[in-house]
Amino acid sequence: MPTKIVNLYENPSTPAEALGVARDIIKGRVENIKGSVQFWPRARIEAGNWGGVQFLSPHLCEQFLELKRGKIFDTRPLSKVADIGPDGVGARTNFDRTDIPDAYAMTALWYHKTTVTQKMLAKWDTYIKAKRGKQKQAAGLWQQRGQLMIVTRARLNTVRCMSVRLNQKALGSLWIPCKPYSDKYSEKTLEKALCAYFNSTIGLLAILGDRSNKIPSYPQFSMHDLRRIPVPDFAALGETRVTALSTAFDTLCDFTLLPLPQIMQDETRLALDRVVTDALGIDPEVVANIRRELSREPSITGKPYEV
Repeated sequence: MPTKIVNLYENPSTPAEALGVARDIIKGRVENIKGSVQFWPRARIEAGNWGGVQFLSPHLCEQFLELKRGKIFDTRPLSKVADIGPDGVGARTNFDRTDIPDAYAMTALWYHKTTVTQKMLAKWDTYIKAKRGKQKQAAGLWQQRGQLMIVTRARLNTVRCMSVRLNQKALGSLWIPCKPYSDKYSEKTLEKALCAYFNSTIGLLAILGDRSNKIPSYPQFSMHDLRRIPVPDFAALGETRVTALSTAFDTLCDFTLLPLPQIMQDETRLALDRVVTDALGIDPEVVANIRRELSREPSITGKPYEV
């Protein structure tokens, strides 16, 4: 028996109204429900797949499932492509911020200010030093610093960049270093390719499709969440297409990205989408539909859904 998944676009305003909504859901009076209704196969739910609650739009839920299964293009979990970490808890536990560098001149991207972080190319924002008694732990964490960063929490109605590449290696507090395994391609090439992907429309779907849903508009991503993000299988992609993704970063990294609710008007992201769509062999209409639906998602816009 399939599982009925109901996502409301208008929350009940009173307890009595909430009871009425619950009654309509139980009795199958779909026409009275202000929201979307999906029926997911029992096997999906038993396998722990609750992707149907991530978006109000059933189209986005299904597209993410197709993406994760490698049906849109060949994918692998991020953990198979890159080393993720250390997390921000380790940085905050073992380091203090400082205005003056110590002998090691260690740096970090500590904050995620959307008034500052608006481009894929970013700069670290603070010096850090080991806390007293934490020198050994801090030294170990510093060895894991990286240039490519991926966000660990984001306010979706204001965020612009889900990933940035720094001008030098650093640690992160609200960001986590992502260090690609360099086998066939250089680490720099894969960092740029991943950053371009993460900030494209299809990359946004990949990141948000498995987010923690406690507060949909302000998701926090655990190490486990990040490691399972579906990313391109670069080994299968071919040098020409990987280079195209990397070059897209070089071309667009210093252009401003608009907040996610303005995704339909974001010329930089649209230019990024054109390259990513072509490089991954995706039907442009598929990406255009995903972009349109993301622009209407209440968790992204911070506004009620417009029917």
